[in-house]
Amino acid sequence: MKTLLATALMLALTTTAHAETQPAQTDQAPGSILVQNKYYPKPGQADAVLATRLEASAVRQRLGLQVGTVYVRVSQDTGGPYVIWECEYPTIEARTADAAAAEGTPEFAAVQAKMRGLIDRFERATWDRRD
Repeated sequence: MKTLLATALMLALTTTAHAETQPAQTDQAPGSILVQNKYYPKPGQADAVLATRLEASAVRQRLGLQVGTVYVRVSQDTGGPYVIWECEYPTIEARTADAAAAEGTPEFAAVQAKMRGLIDRFERATWDRRD
């Protein structure tokens, strides 16, 4: 009986330890890529930065690309970005192809050039989802 209990206990501990090291299962595809662009406007250019980011999204839509989502800061804190654009992709290869398709067009390049004149700083973060 002691041997049976010891074996059952060992099996339970091994199964629990193994389960804790496995990624959680979700309904969404694992490994999806999230890109976040953060825009820091020059003084007095916040509205123009937002309008230009929305223009870039419209260009993306006309090109048949994912539009993404635009967020605007709600607090008066001036230390962070004012506008954030984010978009999710199934793979890093899909993200790379999307960026190449957008940046390879004169229309999108013009919007990028316009944005460069409106911002003090730009940051991009690319995230690989792990759940």
